[in-house]
Amino acid sequence: MSAERKEVDGWGIHRQLDEPITEGVIWVQCQFEPSKDWNSGAFFDLRGEKSNDVIARIAAEPYQRKGSDEKQIRWHSAYERPDWRLYTFTPFASRPYTLTMRVDLDRKSYACWVDQQTLGEDLPLTSRAAVSQIYLGNAGEPDDAAQGSQLVVSKNAPKGFELPRLLPETEDGLIFRFAAVGDPQLGFSGFEVDKARFALAVDQINRSGAELSLMLGDMVHVKTDLKAYDAI
Repeated sequence: MSAERKEVDGWGIHRQLDEPITEGVIWVQCQFEPSKDWNSGAFFDLRGEKSNDVIARIAAEPYQRKGSDEKQIRWHSAYERPDWRLYTFTPFASRPYTLTMRVDLDRKSYACWVDQQTLGEDLPLTSRAAVSQIYLGNAGEPDDAAQGSQLVVSKNAPKGFELPRLLPETEDGLIFRFAAVGDPQLGFSGFEVDKARFALAVDQINRSGAELSLMLGDMVHVKTDLKAYDAI
C-alpha cells in the first residue's frame, strides 16, 4: 500500500491513500516523539474521504495530576464515537513512541498500542467509512515541535511488532476457566457509552472459552431504569 504525503496547515501531515480500503485487516504504525516542552495535544487518525470522518484514533496529551510533580502522557483511544474514549497513562519522556493500530474492516473494530502497551482491544470503529486518509497531528512548541515519522501501512503486522495476547493461554491442570465482570453500572457514565463498553466485555468473554461468567453488582446505576436491565 502507498500513500501520498500532504502538508496540513501548521499542524503535522496527512497522507492520502492511492485507493480507499473497504475490507480486510490493515496495520498502520508510526513514530511519535514529543518535544521536552510539549504542552498540547497530538493525534494519529485513520479517516474517510471527508477529513472530519474519523474511523480510528490514538491521541495523546501531556498530563500532570493535581499535587504531583510527575509529568505523564495521557493517551486515549476512541470507540463507537470520536468523543467516547478509553484512557491510559504513561510516564512522560521526550523520546520516540511507536503507535500501532490493527484495523479489522470486516468486524468493524480495531486494536491499538503505544510501544507494546495496549490502549484498546476490540474497539468498535467510530465510522463505517472506507479508510482513505491518515492524519498525523504533531503539536508542540513553534521552535520545538513534536515529530511524526516512519509511517507504515500494511496488510501484515509491522516488522518487529509482536501482537500482545488478548487473553492468557489456558494452563494445564485447571478445572475450568471463568469470567467475572464487576460493577458494570449501566447509566453511570451515560447509558449509551456504558452499553457499548458492556458489549465489548461480553464479546471478549464469549471468545475466551469461559465456561462460567459471574456478573457482580452494581448492575445498573438507576434501579428503576428498565431499559438498562433490557440491555443486559
